[in-house]
Amino acid sequence: MKKVAILIFLVLVFACQTSKKNKVDNKNEEIVKLNSIQTDSIPFQKEMAEQCIQKDTITAMGTSIKYSYENESFRIIWSDSSYERSLDSLFHCDFDERTGTWDFVPKYIHETKNTVVLQNTLFTSSGANPAPLEYYVLILPKNKKDTISEIELFIMTEGNYLVYGNAYMENIRILNLETKKEQTIKLSPKILHIRSPTMAIQKTRMVKNTFYIEYEALKKVRDDYEEIIVKKSFKIKI
Repeated sequence: MKKVAILIFLVLVFACQTSKKNKVDNKNEEIVKLNSIQTDSIPFQKEMAEQCIQKDTITAMGTSIKYSYENESFRIIWSDSSYERSLDSLFHCDFDERTGTWDFVPKYIHETKNTVVLQNTLFTSSGANPAPLEYYVLILPKNKKDTISEIELFIMTEGNYLVYGNAYMENIRILNLETKKEQTIKLSPKILHIRSPTMAIQKTRMVKNTFYIEYEALKKVRDDYEEIIVKKSFKIKI
């Protein structure tokens, strides 16, 4: 009887160890499978909001502007039959259901014989509002070697000319995109600074070789100031 009891005890111990081993092996197998899935799967990419999809462009002069999606951001590539170049920087766009689309990806706005101009948001009205207050531009050369330029406080561009301001708006500058020459225009009275440097500019246009501008300014009246609208025109000499 004693031998039978010992035999039963040994059988139970063996069964317990086998069961325990099976449980450990099952866990190990599960871990291996999970690791295999993580290793072999396609790298995860954040789903892009429809509002952030960037559209490739072919300009009237035949320049191709493409947006390559990399690391949840965009790289810009521009080219024609004689060259292909890309920007080193990546540009981000994000959509928030509460605040809207935070789009900081440059867009095509203008082109001359030798340059392409892209516009992008310089800054917004606040950290909770994506509406742009100021813009900057990237001037991309249509060749393999010339330097890319970046200009802040962009105002307008037309023909071979691009107009931009400075932080205090005492004057504005007209750049000839083809010759790289600049003309400085002094504004008197200076533009009223409202939240951002160029916000008080109401209208700009170019007709032949003349630049027209309308903007808000301050006029001193006795011991106070009042807002006025200033209309000026300047001959373009570059």
